[in-house]
Parts: sequence; C-alpha cells; structure tokens
Amino acid sequence: MLFVFLEQLSDVYFSENAAIAFTASGPVDSPFRFGSVLTNIGGHYNQSTGYFTCAVPGLYYFSFHLVKTRSSLIDNCDCYLGKNGGSVGIRAYIDPEDYSSTTGGADNGHTGVSNGAYLHLNRGDTVQPFHCSSADRFTSHSTFSGVLIQAD
Repeated sequence: MLFVFLEQLSDVYFSENAAIAFTASGPVDSPFRFGSVLTNIGGHYNQSTGYFTCAVPGLYYFSFHLVKTRSSLIDNCDCYLGKNGGSVGIRAYIDPEDYSSTTGGADNGHTGVSNGAYLHLNRGDTVQPFHCSSADRFTSHSTFSGVLIQAD
C-alpha cells in the first residue's frame, strides 16, 4: 500500500515539476522530420518519426522556423503544425518574389518565416510538422521546437 502511494506521489511530483523541451533542426524527408536534435529534455521528441509525444498533460508552446533554400528554382515553401495526424490550422508559408532582371527577387537569397502555437495536450497526443514542402526546399537552419509551459 505504501509503495502504491509513493508511486502516485512520484507521478504527481514529476508532472508538476517536469522540464520538457526540445529543439530539432535540419529537415529531412520520409517522413518530413528534423534530423538533428539540439535539445531533448525528457526525451519526448522522436528523431526517427519527427513526432513529439506528450507524456505529461498540460499547456505546451510549439514553434517552427523555416529558412528557404537559396535557389531560383525553388519558389514557395510551407509547413503546417500537426496534432494527432491532422493540421491544427497553423501554417508557415514562404512565397518570395520570383527572380527578374529588374527586381532581382527574393529567390536569389534566403527567405525565412516562423509560426507557433500554444496547444493543450493530453497524454499520448502527438505534435509534428504536417503537410510540409519537400525538405530539400529548406536549409539546415530551419528548426522545430516545443516546451511544456504548465502541467495540468
């Protein structure tokens, strides 16, 4: 009986004092994910799948920063924020000016865009980049991050 109580107390202590945060960079395809993990406190970002899986219910903040590859052949790039395999309606979209001899155009340089959202997650919910352009459209400076703001 004491063991069960201590185990429950441990779960409460963990969820109220949890430090959960990740930052990943360097987009890769199949599936679209960020292959270089800079921080993964709590170990809830899966580098192989590109999914963050919630173990501690609460309020989280997620952001993604996309930097378009420098190329006149690559025009627009975009990515949605997904939860449990569907879009949450948050999108980062880059559609730089096409190159012309008179204007130069943004396609000749790097262009970046960011977006983010606060999401309430339950245990087992997943968050991931969703319906993104091909990873070769983005530089390795592109990132995906998340952090627990407050546990339930």
